[in-house]
Amino acid sequence: MKQFIAALLAATLCITTAYAGTFSDNFDDGNLEGWHVWRMPETKPPKVEQGAVVMDTIIEKDNKLQIMNMVYLELIAGNAKRWRDYTLICRVKFSKALPPLPGFSIAVRRSLGRFGVMAEHYMMILPFEDYIGVNTTPPDAKFNPQKGIEGTIGRGNIEKTIRLNQWYQIKIVAMENHFEFYFDDDIVTVYKDESAVPGTVKFQADTGIRSHLDDVVITGPNILGARSILKTEAKIAMTWGKIKGGK
Repeated sequence: MKQFIAALLAATLCITTAYAGTFSDNFDDGNLEGWHVWRMPETKPPKVEQGAVVMDTIIEKDNKLQIMNMVYLELIAGNAKRWRDYTLICRVKFSKALPPLPGFSIAVRRSLGRFGVMAEHYMMILPFEDYIGVNTTPPDAKFNPQKGIEGTIGRGNIEKTIRLNQWYQIKIVAMENHFEFYFDDDIVTVYKDESAVPGTVKFQADTGIRSHLDDVVITGPNILGARSILKTEAKIAMTWGKIKGGK
């Protein structure tokens, strides 16, 4: 059965690329070409280890976790900032997480809003809480110095046991005004948003987490800047059984 699932996923990706542009990055080349990296000054820069990107925000001083560390990768390859219709598939793993509330988020359709706040649709993963939630920051959101970003919309959440050192598959569909979010085959939420704007993809690690990202595949009718997907297809096919087996 696992072999069948792996073959089916690889075949699906092949079919998808036949009618849509594709961006893929399995990070086997060891670099982050096409990605914009932003990090807080004391946060470790992301690096590629064993074919996956490691984003580590665990910094301790005097045996205490230093608060407010952050690092993110934002896709800038090709015409990513203008993407409106696409599906994102990737794998994530968390090898270490420290309290109080380490988190990892994946955003799609990310673009500058009307009042200087980044509009985006994002999945937040909180390993300690066994929580996966989805929120929208709309194009008309504003920043309040006392309250933070105002106007965020909660789209839904699920509770699911999140184990360390286990790969999980993420799938996000962002087609025009239609959005679907999946975590390890579980539906987190499905919704429509008529105000959604075109935009790129971002992966962000917040304070106290060591996260791993791999096998990023984005397909859509207007996606340019494509890389070869052959290695990624083969890698996903070989590792899909391991993902489902929790290895």
